[in-house]
Amino acid sequence: MAQINLYKKATSKRNFLKITLILLLLIIEVFLFSSLSQTHQSQLKELLSRKQTIEENKKKLTENIAALKNEIQNLRIKSTPGSEAALFAPSSIDVLDILSIIAESLPSKTWLTSMKFQNSDFFIEGTTLDGSIVSNYLEVLDQSKKFKKVELLYLKKEKKTYLKNFSIKCKVLQNLS
Repeated sequence: MAQINLYKKATSKRNFLKITLILLLLIIEVFLFSSLSQTHQSQLKELLSRKQTIEENKKKLTENIAALKNEIQNLRIKSTPGSEAALFAPSSIDVLDILSIIAESLPSKTWLTSMKFQNSDFFIEGTTLDGSIVSNYLEVLDQSKKFKKVELLYLKKEKKTYLKNFSIKCKVLQNLS
């Protein structure tokens, strides 16, 4: 009786199909990796280009800020008899320093609506999203070297919005520098 080993033939065909399938999956994976790699490279080039643009803009802004600081130094406003700044104190007051302190210490989500000088008082009015921000702003102004007796006149919620209006009153100190 002759024996035919059909199992070996079936196994070799299965192995051939498995190897073919694995090679096909490997080829697909290499193709996908190559495609993704090209996409990532183009995105990386774009990000590097954006970074370079941002760094150039940062350099220009830094130069502009330095120029503005020099300009502010050259354009110091000192009180003279009859000027609005003379209402604050008999001697000179640096109005640009006052405005600089107000602007630099202004918290986010807070907008000023008016500032006015009246006799020896300085009034700041504005709008904010959070009332606690105003109390922090009061502390910052009070700790500065240009203001004293900083007080909150009112903090009112606007109707139909989340905004709160506020008014601050303070005294401006004479130029101490």
